[in-house]
Amino acid sequence: MKSTLLCLLVLLAMSLTLVSCKQETDKRFALRFATPPPSVDHSTPDRLVKSVWNYSAWLLTLDADSAFLQPFLSDRARKAVLASMANQAQENTKSIEKYEILKVNSESDSRATVLTWEGKDSALYVLTNPGTGWQVDDRQQKCWNCSGTGQETDFEAWKSNSYSSKVPKKECTKCEGSGRISSYYHAK
Repeated sequence: MKSTLLCLLVLLAMSLTLVSCKQETDKRFALRFATPPPSVDHSTPDRLVKSVWNYSAWLLTLDADSAFLQPFLSDRARKAVLASMANQAQENTKSIEKYEILKVNSESDSRATVLTWEGKDSALYVLTNPGTGWQVDDRQQKCWNCSGTGQETDFEAWKSNSYSSKVPKKECTKCEGSGRISSYYHAK
């Protein structure tokens, strides 16, 4: 996440530097600035999560808004590359529009969880409110190692049991049996 933001900041800085360049004389650069970033609503847990989705959709449009085009491309190829990037950004935005809030659980005045459906899988947002508005503290998704079951195959026990037909299971080493893993904090 930090590397993505860093890349976006570098791209933005490069774009701002290039704004003064004449677009007619240097066709390597295709600079278009679409919409400003969306506002973030910190008032309630569900509004904050929707703001996160809107911001993510906006970030995906940055690729189509600013592009460095190679100097060896023809005008026709440049137009095709820009159109392809714009289509990809629109598809990504449409997939985010399909996201849905399934359940909001207010644990206290300063802590809440929001269960969501994000395209193909669920996610759990853990939110905190330090008194200045809601903030995302963590985003948890289904563990990729155990597919959300909390159990993984114990190959050592299976091997020591002469590969019996029943494959033993053990607690997942990645999620420690919870079936969820953090998108931000990776313990292992």
